Amino acid sequence: MGQSTFKMGHNKFSDWTQSEWEKVLVDTPVDKSFNPTYLNIRTAPGPINWITLGKVTAIKDQGSCGSCWAFSTVSAMESAYAV
Repeated sequence: MGQSTFKMGHNKFSDWTQSEWEKVLVDTPVDKSFNPTYLNIRTAPGPINWITLGKVTAIKDQGSCGSCWAFSTVSAMESAYAV
């Protein structure tokens, strides 16, 4: 296997069953028409560590409050401002 640049580990969701996930995600519709466009890897820039550059904040645990959009928005705005 190749060398990874990330760490994986267990968290509080690691042992959830499918039914437990469905209880949390019951009101989240899945857009099956989503078709992402990928960058050409030959023209993409090299890796950037935004953490060491101080451009992203620490990971936050939003719990089950349903405000993932707010966490995502604040993080995106913080990073865009920092960059």
